[in-house]
Amino acid sequence: MKSLEIPNIPDELYAHIQELAKERGRSVEQEAVEILAKWLADARAEETILFEARKNRDELARKGVFATDADLKAAIEWGRK
Repeated sequence: MKSLEIPNIPDELYAHIQELAKERGRSVEQEAVEILAKWLADARAEETILFEARKNRDELARKGVFATDADLKAAIEWGRK
């Protein structure tokens, strides 16, 4: 397994990660890995959704439904609220 050193983490950010780790019974390092893994999974999911939406945009346009990239991103964000 690889190791990653992240210098100059702001105190507030470190404290937040430390608090989450304590709540979840993990080390700060384990919590940081979980946060990164979830963030990457979410980013990949968003990229997949946008890719599929863009791929189908031309077909939707033929049906009179028009969506810009901003519309697609807004729809994704709306689903997270």
